[in-house]
Amino acid sequence: RPRLLLHLLAGTKERDAVVLDRDLLVLTAFYRTHGFPEVTVGPAEVRFSEDRRHARIVIPILEGPRLLVGRVIVEGATIRSPAEILAAVPFKAGDSWLATHGTDAQRAVGRLYAQRGYLNTEVALQVTRSDERVDVVLQIHEGAPTRVGRILVSGAIATREEVVRREVPFGPGDPFNPELLVEAERRLSRLGIFE
Repeated sequence: RPRLLLHLLAGTKERDAVVLDRDLLVLTAFYRTHGFPEVTVGPAEVRFSEDRRHARIVIPILEGPRLLVGRVIVEGATIRSPAEILAAVPFKAGDSWLATHGTDAQRAVGRLYAQRGYLNTEVALQVTRSDERVDVVLQIHEGAPTRVGRILVSGAIATREEVVRREVPFGPGDPFNPELLVEAERRLSRLGIFE
């Protein structure tokens, strides 16, 4: 890689070692984000020409097995359909399996349920590895919905209460959706009537 070669020829030994170590970490991260969780990169071997004007860098890489997502199963869902949940999950069968997929799936399903007022939904993942395949079971415990109570408007002196209420896209008894609360704040801010 030319950039690395330039660093090796132009810098100090300490800086060159730092740059090379960083490059090894970048290579490792690259492989891991492409489904190779067991990859081993390095150590690098640097060989200089006799006149020390050129360097040859050899970086051994042992990829290990590439893990792919196998089956993805949804259990315990009644408020949302399995198809909706699978559409929200950031991976599907055949994708590379990444260590972050579990947390990403829990967040995505949590947001999906929050749209219907289920703020305390718990998503447990059961991950089973078989050779180069990872099967995932999303076990969903929906919990109880959170509903909007009374909506109080206070401090509106120059603006009628109806103007404020018109911009709020939910009402008492509706499932509480955090995204709609953000939308209400955006609408009210756009009116330019608040400091």
